[in-house]
Amino acid sequence: MKKPGIVGGLGPESTVDYYKMLIELSTKRHGKFPEIIVYSIDMNRMLTYVAHGDFKKFCAYLLDAVEALVVPGAEEIEYIHEKIMNELEKGIVKEETKAQFLRIIEEMKNTSGVQGVILGCTELPLMFPGDALGIPFLNTSRIHVESAYQYMVRGGK
Repeated sequence: MKKPGIVGGLGPESTVDYYKMLIELSTKRHGKFPEIIVYSIDMNRMLTYVAHGDFKKFCAYLLDAVEALVVPGAEEIEYIHEKIMNELEKGIVKEETKAQFLRIIEEMKNTSGVQGVILGCTELPLMFPGDALGIPFLNTSRIHVESAYQYMVRGGK
């Protein structure tokens, strides 16, 4: 079984919730308690970087948090962040940006054995509405909406 990682601390309660859900799912489906890496960041520090527009420090801080996980390099992270903020946040989806994102993911797949991509930024599904490169692309917005819907139809239980 692979070892997943969670960068948490942005919302400590949701970090705990993700952790618990991973354990619950693993024990139900495989009867095993998984090894999970949790790196909790200092939300105040991160928000200070954002408030001051210091995205280089912001990216470096997040990169430090995910060193134990498979992630793009610092240069690629900066590129991804710039494209999210200057294109996707404005509803702009450029084919050349999508192609570069796919090249970055393909490189991670080939060098690190990445078996799936978590679309953790809610704008990324605009660019990737489905799976690509023969691996699943996990749309966290859809996952959250489906969970909220299940909660609604169960009457809040």
